[in-house]
Amino acid sequence: MSKELKIYTASLDIEIFFKGNSQREALTYGAKNAKKLGFEVTNISAREDYDNSSQLIIEMTLEGSKSAKGTGSIIDSILLDCKKLKLEVTRINCYEE
Repeated sequence: MSKELKIYTASLDIEIFFKGNSQREALTYGAKNAKKLGFEVTNISAREDYDNSSQLIIEMTLEGSKSAKGTGSIIDSILLDCKKLKLEVTRINCYEE
């Protein structure tokens, strides 16, 4: 017997490195990259990269809903997509709605 698809909410924190020092441009760049994942940006900030003063670190929290048979496939998909987009995942939560 196969499992039915259920709706899950996924929430994740990611980081992106942005070459340059304009916070406005960095935030726009971060939002465009987040859109590629299909999630809504619920929090975004840019801060100085202390290891490399020529770039900023963009930190974002994203949230959205996905249909799947379980949380594992959603998490695997998110991690794969983030790897392709060169986004560093620092946290993922996934739970049934």
